Amino acid sequence: MNQGNQNLRNSQKYQQMSQEELQKTQVLNLEDFEGTARYEKMTSKRPAIIVALIGAFSIFFGTTFGVVQTLNSPSIKKNTNSVQKRETTATDTLTCTLNQLGLADGTDQVYSVIYTFKDNKLINFTRTTTINPTTGNVNGPVAIENYKQAFVPYLISLNGYEVTLAPSGEGLIATTSVDYSKLDLSTFPETQQATSYTKIDYAAGTDKTSLQSDLFSQGYTCQ
Repeated sequence: MNQGNQNLRNSQKYQQMSQEELQKTQVLNLEDFEGTARYEKMTSKRPAIIVALIGAFSIFFGTTFGVVQTLNSPSIKKNTNSVQKRETTATDTLTCTLNQLGLADGTDQVYSVIYTFKDNKLINFTRTTTINPTTGNVNGPVAIENYKQAFVPYLISLNGYEVTLAPSGEGLIATTSVDYSKLDLSTFPETQQATSYTKIDYAAGTDKTSLQSDLFSQGYTCQ
């Protein structure tokens, strides 16, 4: 009987201790839960702040990157280059004409020359000479045939220089074209300087004003 009472008391004591330990455990768990909640509350703000900062930086760098892309855009560079190209290749021309009518050989001849300048310096020219028989002069047709034969040795084509001859009605058209940037004068045939139709009258880079003054003195009209 005593042994049974002792076991009952021990059982009650054990249950009492278990309840106390359970309460302590619940208190500890509650404290852990509250601590965890506070930590999550604190840390939950941090990702939000980080996300906000990342978003701000993304917008900033995204905008900056867009501006850099715009400044470095090939199309803008291309447009810039196009403007520079137009500026550096700006040229002007001068067209001069000389009429020689009723010549002794029975022909009328008209010289028309287009000179091209860059920064008022001669860079190329094209001379067109129209030769027609003078109306009513019987020597005219004969002269035209003689010109056809006389031009043959002068009909050459070099880099930067060319002479051509073409029929035009009862007459002829002789054309001489010169591009100084391509022409090598060291290999230029001196015989081409023997006639007014094929010669080079002015050196490359001749000033526009002085060239025009000289042409006026020869009877040319220019515009």
